[in-house]
Formats: sequence, C-alpha cells, structure tokens
Amino acid sequence: MSRLTVTGHAQIIDEIDRYLAAPPRRLRFGGELETRFQDERALLNGKMVHLSGVLGVISFNIGVAGAIGVGFVGANHVFRLTLLALALIDTPILATLALLGRRPSLARRIDRVSIANCTFSTLGLIAINNNLDGQIALYQAFSMVMLPVTFNIISNVSFSTALWLAALYMPALLLNAHLNPTFSFAAAAFMSFMYVYAAGLSLLANYRIELAERKNYLNFVRENLRNAELSVLSRTDALTGLANRRDFDARFAAEVEHARSNGRPLAVIVADIDHFKFYNDKLGHPEGDKCIRSVAQALAEAAGPAPNFAGRIGGEEFALVLPEAGVDAAAAAAARLRNGVEALRLPHPALGDRRIVSVSLGVACLNPACPEAPDALLSRADAALYRAKRAGRDRAEFDLRVVGA
Repeated sequence: MSRLTVTGHAQIIDEIDRYLAAPPRRLRFGGELETRFQDERALLNGKMVHLSGVLGVISFNIGVAGAIGVGFVGANHVFRLTLLALALIDTPILATLALLGRRPSLARRIDRVSIANCTFSTLGLIAINNNLDGQIALYQAFSMVMLPVTFNIISNVSFSTALWLAALYMPALLLNAHLNPTFSFAAAAFMSFMYVYAAGLSLLANYRIELAERKNYLNFVRENLRNAELSVLSRTDALTGLANRRDFDARFAAEVEHARSNGRPLAVIVADIDHFKFYNDKLGHPEGDKCIRSVAQALAEAAGPAPNFAGRIGGEEFALVLPEAGVDAAAAAAARLRNGVEALRLPHPALGDRRIVSVSLGVACLNPACPEAPDALLSRADAALYRAKRAGRDRAEFDLRVVGA
C-alpha cells in the first residue's frame, strides 16, 4: 500500500472527525461513504424486516384467533376475516419475506419492501376493521396504533423512508377512525390523537436511532482506517514508501515457499546505489534522501504490477522480487531498472561533473524443483551484486547456478 493510500486514509479520518464534531441535520454522508453505509446496513435491515414481518403475522393471527375464541367475532365473520387476513396481510408479507430469502440482493431495496409491507398491512387492517362490529371493531382500531411503532422502530427503516410510511398510513388511519359510523366522535378524536402521538414519537425515535447508527458507523470506520494506517506504516519504509525490511522478508519468504510448492520460477534482484557514501558526504543527508527516494521510484516502476514487489533492505540497498519470472524476465527487469535510474540524470558531483547516479545489480533465480531457503537465494543475489561492483559498477551480474542439480 502506498503512502498516497495512507494520505487518503488521513483525509477520510479528518472528514469523519468534522462530521462527528458537528453532524448535519440531514442524515446523509454523501459520496462513497454513504454507499458503503447503506450496503452494510442492508443485511441488518433485511433481518429486521424478516423478524418484524414474521412476528406481525403471528401476532395478528393469534389476535384474530383469540377474538374468535372469546366470542367477540361471530361464526359468520370467521371465514371472511380469514380470507381478508390471508389476502391482504399474511400472503403479501410472507411472499415478500420468501423473496428476500431467495434474493439477498433485494436487501439493498429494503426500504421499498417496507413501504409495500406497510401498504398491505394498513389496508388489510382497515378492511378487517370495517368487517367487525361493535366493541371488537373499536378495540382493533385502537390496536392499529402499533403500526407506526412497528414500521418506524422495529423495522429499522431509514428516517426518510419512515416519513414516506407516515404519509401512507396516517391519512388512512385518520379517515378510518372518523368515517367509521360505529365510532363515536370522542372515540375517533382520542384514536386520532393516539395515532399522531405514536407516529410523532416513533419518528423521533427513528431519527435518533439512525443518527446514533451513523455516528457508530463513522467511529467504526475511523477506527478501522486508523488500524489500517498503522498497519501500513509498520510495513512501509518511511522514506521511500516501499516495503521495509521486516515486511520484505515476510513477503519474500512467502513467495519463495509458494514458488517451491507450485513448481514455478522466481527471481530476485538486489540493487545498490553506486558510491552513495561519497554522494552523501558531498551533498549532505537531505540530498541523499532525495536520491534514495528517486531510485526507489525507479525501482517501483521497474517492478511493474503485483505480484511483483520491491523493498528497501538497507541504507541505499533495495531488492525486487519477481514471482513466476525466469532468467529472461529477470534480465528485462534489471535492464528497466538500470535504464530508469540512468534516465533520472541525477548528478554525482563527488565523481566528477559529468557523472550521474547509477546502480549495480545482482540477480538470482530460484530452481523450483530443488529446495532453497529464502536467505540462501538472497545471498546468491547479494554475491552477484558484489561481483557487479568489483567489475566496475553500473551493471548487472547474474547467478545462473542450478542449485541442487
């Protein structure tokens, strides 16, 4: 992971801190953060819709059965009520739950599902209420105060969806209370007050729940990003952004083991900046650091895409690992690296006005058919590097021995 990624993490963390310090009234993050929040919330919402739907169907049927059992509903109403319950409440809700179970991707549209369930439930309960007589109709109408509580709190829909739900069920409930001829004006007025009170209270609770959810989510994301940032920093060389020695050794050992177990080749290139001590003594450490960063960038470009990777394994020494690369691919990468450093045209005044910074390279290849420890392979590349230095520097030397043959 590059230093740019860590910087991006820092920017996101700053953005989260600003939101937490002064959260806007509108419940929305915006951008990718909002998309991620909705995606991760979808699964939980799907489970909540399942739970509330099943509990709603069970409790409704128990209520109807109880009313029949105690004689509030006559036998002539049983068949009609059963059909209404099945057609307007049980079947649509259970079908929706079954569809959610077969297609989890619908959880992303869970708020729309809740709107549909709210519509079925409200219309079904009103239709049933209009088929009841006397006291049981009044009792059942008062019980519908649970609709706002169920959809605004138990179903865990977003606040914006809760507002849409209120726009659906409130007019229907109020009209049913005042247009039903069996209800007195006082009963209808008190019923309306209870509906409005339950809706307002549950909407407020919904708003506070979502606000807390969003804050908790931001804290969770911030903590994860900070942990990721610390993890990256612990594995990254601070000066160059390449893998540090500890991370390089771990990844190199893993790649060697992978190559051996899969019978695939692997090459490692060790690079050293020529006469770097003279460069550092002549220009000073700040310029020396700039030189190391420039060479590291050339090394990263020569490495190419993953699974290739590069690391800083010493002061001015680097290593490049090329999984599944044979001698030809290693030679091409070494040439890219030498040419890339040469193209920098960094003056090396300690060696003369016309001299530029160069690198010496040592290359070794793994014979996957024969066991060889990572340290042994790296030592062979290091030995080839010192042969390049003794031969005049600014060149690559290869260790082509077939170890174990």
